[in-house]
Amino acid sequence: MRLEAIGKNIKLSVFCDIVERFLTEQTYQSSRHLIKNGYFVVGRPLSPKDKRPNVAVIVEGEPNKFTIEIMPVNPDSVSAGMRIGAFFIGTVAGLEIRKAAEKQDQFIAFEKLFWDFVRKSIAEHSKT
Repeated sequence: MRLEAIGKNIKLSVFCDIVERFLTEQTYQSSRHLIKNGYFVVGRPLSPKDKRPNVAVIVEGEPNKFTIEIMPVNPDSVSAGMRIGAFFIGTVAGLEIRKAAEKQDQFIAFEKLFWDFVRKSIAEHSKT
């Protein structure tokens, strides 16, 4: 998903601080990388046993018009039909498909928390 913030007057570096704070609160390790028109922030769960997906957040633009986008670093895309088929097949391949579906569901839940946090943070830090 992608969100555009217009007329908010928030420095991109400050907004990336906000994103990194969110990742830290979610027990993720983060790293920020400068890109041509903004920043690329990568989040990884702190524990190698943590099965949540790695995420990437791209923040691009200018303080008064920027976009935020979040995505799984290694997206596992599985349709609902494939999930049903995997349930009935019960093979090793089916188990792998179910694991991918679970990871996708975890990302969707994480993404919802992220967007709630982003919207609140933009409202709090906006200098309009």
